[in-house]
Amino acid sequence: MDNTRTILFCLLASVSLLSGCAEYRAYRHLDRAVALEANGDRETALAIFQTAVDICPEDAVLRRWLGRAYLRRSQYDAARVEFETALGLAPDYMRLYRDLAIVNEALERPEVAIAWLEKAVSQVPAHRESYRDLVSLYLSHDRLSEAQTLLETVVEQWPKTLWAHFQLGGLYMVLKWPERAEEAYVQVLNIEPKNDDESAIHARTHGELGNVYYERKNYERAEEFYKKALMLNPLDDSSLNNLAWIYAIQGIHLREGIRLSQRSLRLRPHTPSYLDTLAELYYQMGNTERAIFFIRQAIALNPDNPEVRAHLHRQLAKFISGGRGKV
Repeated sequence: MDNTRTILFCLLASVSLLSGCAEYRAYRHLDRAVALEANGDRETALAIFQTAVDICPEDAVLRRWLGRAYLRRSQYDAARVEFETALGLAPDYMRLYRDLAIVNEALERPEVAIAWLEKAVSQVPAHRESYRDLVSLYLSHDRLSEAQTLLETVVEQWPKTLWAHFQLGGLYMVLKWPERAEEAYVQVLNIEPKNDDESAIHARTHGELGNVYYERKNYERAEEFYKKALMLNPLDDSSLNNLAWIYAIQGIHLREGIRLSQRSLRLRPHTPSYLDTLAELYYQMGNTERAIFFIRQAIALNPDNPEVRAHLHRQLAKFISGGRGKV
């Protein structure tokens, strides 16, 4: 009996040792594949990623690395197979749900992508990043009602989730609910940022509140928040342009407005709405020749939005009329 136990123990120890050796070899291959890919030898790297998986086919992490390698090469079906196999091995490996959403989006199967993220939320309800990914996907496919419900669920369960309040504010603005948007953005400012990402959102919120007050024609408050946004981030081209625009439509601080507008265009050249702002400022200063010059630049960029195109043509007609027909 003792001999049998000894033999079993030795067998188990041998299996464990062999398994450990196989895992060690597989991850050595993984390290080599990563290094080769970093040095540009993508073909050899892919073969070695595959070898690592062949050594340890039940390792979900290795299969994800192989799947990500296929994804980087736009081999979407091969990537999908690896991600699904890895998820079968490790159902709580949350990054795989996001990977499957990305690959199905690339395969132009948005409903499948959304279904994977919905499954992630169901599988591990405490994983907040899955909610964030799902909200982004809902919004990108105009499923606004589902995005709203999910965001409101997040802020109810985790009231200090800064990104959710921020996205809820943006959604309320799209839905033409500025009062709710203001409440959501104020909640963002009441939460202390914990990292660089949250600090960036915190800074952007000031600009978004400026937009809320602009829509409500409260230009004094809008100016206040655009200036706060620029104090926090002087490279915020949107707030530069928006502050310049409220100066233009009120006919005040026009030289400062031109300076702000020019800064926004240095940061984002060839932006039709920014050129429109600069043109309006010159028009307000009585320089119709410069106004016409810049509005024609904006029109030549042929923006996708038909409402924007119509606005720009109305601006050109106004400038020409204001300049007594000069072109």
